[in-house]
Order: sequence, then C-alpha cells, then structure tokens
Amino acid sequence: MEKTRVVIAGGGPVGLFTAYLLARQKIESIVLERRLGVSDHPKAHTINPMTLEIFRQAGLDVAYIRKHAATAEDAGLVRLVYSLADAEIGCFPYERQDDKVRTLTPEPLVNWPQPELERLLEKAVVETGLVQVRRGWQVDAVDITDVEGTGCIVSCSPKGQDRDMKTLSIEADFVIGADGANSTVRDKTAGIEFESLGTGHAYQSIVCKGSLRSALPPGREAMLYFCFHPEHPSEFIAHNVDSSFVHVVPVMDPASTGGQPKAPPIEACLPGLQYSEVLRTIWETAPRVASSYSDATLRVFLLGDAAHSLPPQGGLGLNTGIADAHNLVWKLAATIQGKGTPSLLASFTRERRPVALANIEYSKASEAAFYSVSTILVGLALQYKEARAQAPDLTMNGPPFRLRQLRQSQRRADISTL
Repeated sequence: MEKTRVVIAGGGPVGLFTAYLLARQKIESIVLERRLGVSDHPKAHTINPMTLEIFRQAGLDVAYIRKHAATAEDAGLVRLVYSLADAEIGCFPYERQDDKVRTLTPEPLVNWPQPELERLLEKAVVETGLVQVRRGWQVDAVDITDVEGTGCIVSCSPKGQDRDMKTLSIEADFVIGADGANSTVRDKTAGIEFESLGTGHAYQSIVCKGSLRSALPPGREAMLYFCFHPEHPSEFIAHNVDSSFVHVVPVMDPASTGGQPKAPPIEACLPGLQYSEVLRTIWETAPRVASSYSDATLRVFLLGDAAHSLPPQGGLGLNTGIADAHNLVWKLAATIQGKGTPSLLASFTRERRPVALANIEYSKASEAAFYSVSTILVGLALQYKEARAQAPDLTMNGPPFRLRQLRQSQRRADISTL
C-alpha cells in the first residue's frame, strides 16, 4: 500500500496552497483532484490583503500576481449604468486600492481570476518536489484505523479517464478535505454535519473571453457593472477588462415573477463587443458551515468550501479558505514533528469556525443587496415590456418611465454592502 504523510482531497487554490505550506515544512503530500485540468469557471477573483500577506509570507511570487492582475484603475469601481455604453447613474469604490491604503497594508486587494491563481499554485507546488498532484482521481472513502502508527486509509478511483485502473488505497497520517461544498471527505466522516444557515439563490453565469475595454466609452472601466436598461438588465463582472468577463443574471421563481426572462444577448448590453462564450452554467448559493472542522480523532480536517459555503458576493470564500490552511498547517507540522499536542490540533475548529460564521453573515448581507438589485432589474424589464405592449411609442428615454422606475428601484435596493 502506498504511504504518505498527508492526503489532500481537492486541487483547487485551497488544497494546492495547503500542499505548498506542508512542503515548506518538509512534509510530503498527495493531492487528489477530480478535474483533469484547471476549471474554466473563474468562481473567485478577489484576493484580499490578508491573503496576499499570507502568500508573501509563504514565499509565493506576489509581484507576479500584481503584474498579471487587473490594475486598481481598471478594477477599483462598481458602476450603475443604463447599459455599458449608456449614461452612468453612479459609481462607488469596490474596495480602496490606492497608495494611501499601503499605510495599512503592504498588499492592497487585487482582482485575478481563480484559474490563474490555480496555475501559479500548482507550479509552485510541483517545484517543491514533495507534492504529487494527481488529476482525474476522486476520493471514495476515508477510514480511520486503530492500528498503531497508522492514521487513515484513503480509497480513491480514477474519474473521467478511459483507462483500466482500479481503486487505490493510500495510507496517510492525516487527511485534509479541500474538495468543495459537496465534499466527499466531509460526507464520509462520521460526526460532522454541514449545517444550513439560510436559503440561497440561483444564478446563471456566462463566462466569456473578450475585451470590454475595446467597446466601452473611455474611462468606464470597473470591476462590477449593474446595467439598468429595461430591455436588457444584467450584471457584468470584469475579471480583466482586456480579456475576460462574466455575465450574470438571477434565476427567478416563475411563480413570483411571471416567468424567467431569457438572458439578454450580451452584445445588446454593449454594442460592438467582440467575445466568445467559454462556459454557461446555473449555480446556487447555500450558506452552510460544518459542525466541526475535524473528526473526533483529529486525523481528518476540513478546509475551504468543504468547511464553509459562503455566498460569493462578499468576496470572502477563497480568502477564508486560504486563512484556514494558514492556521492548520503549522499545527499539523508541529504534531508530525513531535512538538504538538491534541489540544493544538483541536484549536483549529475553535479558531476558524467563528471566522467562517462572521464571514457568512457578511456575505449573506452582500448577496441580499446584490439579489435585490438583480431582481429589480428583471422586474423593470418585465414592466417595460408590458408598458411597451400597451404603448408602442414608449421608449426607455421617456422621462416619466425612466425616472419613476429608477427612483422606485433606488428606494428598494440598498447596495451599500456590495
């Protein structure tokens, strides 16, 4: 049977960073990842100051991240517009990224898509020589053993590959579940519940390659756009205004909205935009937290989305997971090196779970504001179409419709927490 110190389920940013930190402590690990390659869906894109400070402390090339991430000028604002090329209603900072912020942190926030971060982390991990990243493998079971000197037996099998390979077993001192909100490690570990903290919402995302800047009016760069045009309401997340963006609309409840309107053509929101569609997906938020971040024997641990599922609107999901890894790895290293005690490992849940609970509440408030604005946009579209059917000469430029509806929308939506 193959043996290693630590098996990590999940090769996303949190799992890879965990392996990297272990390698810096001279601890070998095996990363098992179901996907054959880096995800096309840039689920996360905001890397906050604390995460960047952790990366810098760990020896990662933060200068490389800044060089390839969107600049503060391109990704510093949230804009409210009729459509991307039309009149602007208002704007506010996403988060301060100017030079004065450096009096508080040497590493202001950056906007960089998750797939690029994964590539950087995987390269850093492989270069340590202490980590095996095995793509196309899924964890099927985790068994805690009673045999002296043995911690866990991880059963895994190939996924998505046309090859004749049977289930493998790997013996490890510790197992780390960084395998997402649908974590197999968590669900297969006795005594850990994934507790719901409220209902979520469904959204449709269209991930695109293309330059928003090439079609935007000069000086209209931003990280996030809310488009209030009644014929094509939508939101845009600009991961890089020169190369990639995501178009987002809420998936509404047909019973309450009169039916889910078809997502507006992206080119209708920004005439002249040239783009290619990479991925179209419907996803749902569901705020949850694990009842414990470890099993009773302190052999199995949960990190990232496996431990806590946060609505993405707060920009805290990835960042919370990186901080989880930063908290856990030195404690594991101390234990493996004979310097730690069970109480040290037990402190992981005590210290990190309250952080997740606080971040979930903040993210829920951010999503509520985001969803309020989103549903108002869709409602405007439906109202406009009904009014247009009764009065064919009505245009969106007509002051009565425009001003009345916008004033109502602004009263109903509090976007200050976005």
